Amino acid sequence: MKRFEFPLERVLAWRTTEAGREQARLDALAAEKKAIEAAMQQVADQATASHRELVTAARPVSAGELGAVDRFRQFAAESRKGFLAKIAAKDHQIAQQQLVVMEARRKQKLIEKLREKRLREWRIGMDRELAELAEDSYAARRARDRRNSGGRQAEAGAAGQDQFSLADGDATHRVI
Repeated sequence: MKRFEFPLERVLAWRTTEAGREQARLDALAAEKKAIEAAMQQVADQATASHRELVTAARPVSAGELGAVDRFRQFAAESRKGFLAKIAAKDHQIAQQQLVVMEARRKQKLIEKLREKRLREWRIGMDRELAELAEDSYAARRARDRRNSGGRQAEAGAAGQDQFSLADGDATHRVI
């Protein structure tokens, strides 16, 4: 019996590696987007905190402090626009990479399905081969049993005649 061999096994391994590599790139892009969002949130939180500190201050606020907070708020607003543009660009890259990942997975699945089909065909062939072997073995055993039982029947037939002759009333005749 021959073991299963898939001639495209190395191609399947390469496609699997390729799909994993493309998924890793997608994951890296998603992580970069999260980092941009976190940076944007940090700047927004700092702007909110500085404004809140100014509003809730128990002491009088100087014009310089008001100007600094206002400039920081303007910086936060401009930074937000920049962050949103970076996020939009990352979203575009992520969408493109998702297409690449889907294509890589499709190619991998195609070869996997081909492998499964070949494996099913191989199993059917092996089952057929085992059935033929079992059939041949059964036929050989039957033939051997017939040959062996043919000689026994001749002996049994002779013994049966002796028994019949005993049954016919010949008491002096003995079968040994």
